[in-house]
Amino acid sequence: MRNPRRRLLALVLALACCLPLCGCQSSFYGVGERSGDDDLSGYTKAILPSGEGTASAKIPACVYYRYLDEDLLAPVDYEFSLTAQTTIEEMIVQRLIDGPEDLGQGFGSLFNPDTKIVQIKEQNGYLSVTLSSEFLQDSEELDLGAEERRLAILSIVNSITELGEHSRVLVLVDKQDNGTGTRLTGNEAGFTQLGVSTLEPLSRDVSVLLTVQKTVELSLMAVVERDYGTLMGYLAQADFDGSTLPDAQTVSDSLSSCKTLVSFSLQEGITLSADGQQATVTLDYTCVDSSGLPVETGSVPLRLVRESIWKLSYASLLAGLSQP
Repeated sequence: MRNPRRRLLALVLALACCLPLCGCQSSFYGVGERSGDDDLSGYTKAILPSGEGTASAKIPACVYYRYLDEDLLAPVDYEFSLTAQTTIEEMIVQRLIDGPEDLGQGFGSLFNPDTKIVQIKEQNGYLSVTLSSEFLQDSEELDLGAEERRLAILSIVNSITELGEHSRVLVLVDKQDNGTGTRLTGNEAGFTQLGVSTLEPLSRDVSVLLTVQKTVELSLMAVVERDYGTLMGYLAQADFDGSTLPDAQTVSDSLSSCKTLVSFSLQEGITLSADGQQATVTLDYTCVDSSGLPVETGSVPLRLVRESIWKLSYASLLAGLSQP
């Protein structure tokens, strides 16, 4: 029986042949040889398509990078040119290794830039990604510890599972530089709760993703702690009403004049605008007034704007904290 994945790719490339020819990134795929993963019953050939065709198709995909040096991953949308020499999974992993194009937006890399893709292949029930030994090494630019390796692995898992074709991903490393991938222990991969046990294929992990709720929670926690420098990274530059974000000193002065926020909770549910570019959540919070007495305020709407990621509306935040 023909592989439905190859049939789908062939159809896409046939439809795309009228598009201009374009170059592609260097391919680091291995050939269809057995890797060092001990689940040999699940062995299949590498997923790199065969053929020499150069027609390309534009495929949109989401790549998750670290944000603001937090233990969080935030999405960046890309459009990849898929050819017979590349797959979308390869291009996503290479994009993660290369790091974000715009460091000024708060996104950061989690990979030693010398890391190579040794092999990507389909197993029975999951996709395995083998990286070179540089993945476990620091670089001159980055101090990559256990937490960075954990986030790097989850960035691969979440970016690939976002495509909807694979529900689990296993990251292997060619530790001996001989083309053979081996499983990482929990300690090596940054999943310290596993200790010396080896990492299994991982499913999508939304706990590390910068969602609407997480953006609001981190923003309000920064207000509680009066950490307005961190808060600036979660405020929208262009607000829903067309206004622009003031400078950090103005934000600090304005919020400092409000009642002191001491605790908050979010009600369930998120409302999205028709175009998907704005969201509204509902907040209950407790402040301390000028006399030191707690004041509870309920059902306050907070609006968010989608820029590269979801960010909190400064105007909405200021209005919400100024409630009588």
